[in-house]
Amino acid sequence: MPGRWTEQDDYRTFLKLVAVGKMQVRPLISEIVPPEKAPEVYAQLAEDPNPPLGFVFDWR
Repeated sequence: MPGRWTEQDDYRTFLKLVAVGKMQVRPLISEIVPPEKAPEVYAQLAEDPNPPLGFVFDWR
């Protein structure tokens, strides 16, 4: 449909904005954690009435 964006269009545009530095994502990251902490992270997100905004797993 002309003039309508799909979810895929939104994702593509968001990633382009991040890549060129026009969208700052660091303020959205509450904590960077190793993947071994995934069970704790998901439990916190599920149980905390005021969960952190976002976690990032460091796969390096």
